[in-house]
Amino acid sequence: MPSIPFFIVFILSVFYFLYTYSDRKYYPEGQQRKMIWLSGIFIFLFLVFSSMNFFTPRYLLAAMVPLFFITAAFFDKLITLSYTWLYYPVIIFILVIGTFAYVQNDHFGDNDHGAYDALDVQQGVADYFEKNIAADEIIGAGSFLELEHLVDPATGFLQTGKVFKNIKWDINESTRYAVFDNIENDYRY
Repeated sequence: MPSIPFFIVFILSVFYFLYTYSDRKYYPEGQQRKMIWLSGIFIFLFLVFSSMNFFTPRYLLAAMVPLFFITAAFFDKLITLSYTWLYYPVIIFILVIGTFAYVQNDHFGDNDHGAYDALDVQQGVADYFEKNIAADEIIGAGSFLELEHLVDPATGFLQTGKVFKNIKWDINESTRYAVFDNIENDYRY
């Protein structure tokens, strides 16, 4: 489906879900319906904001907590209205999916297991530059984090307080050193 019709269908489906899910026959108390609507609208607006802004997965954590509450309430109501024995398979299913996602997570993002390996690489780069490179050399760093680690001692990566003053994004004829890693995509390579 083309992106604009898909977006319209997506928006309509979100509001239809919230309208149907917060029906009085499922949740007779007004506070329950209000929690569903407010959480749902917050999650939706937060996702729209995140999709149009600088995106990193850790930002989604703010939307995950209310989403977990809505999902738990949904499964609780589903099990209550159908078969109560479904509680155990749902719990097992959630645990299996959570364990699988935890074990398979080997990415380098800032909320993934590989983040510690990425930090070791970035610390190694900062240590090498501090020991071997003059502070006034022209350095090309494509990674925002690498750049910050070399110019800002407050990040904790520079041990001696040495600050590199000539770090640029691009690589040109005046660039003396270039930093590449496999943590972030780097078009300059």
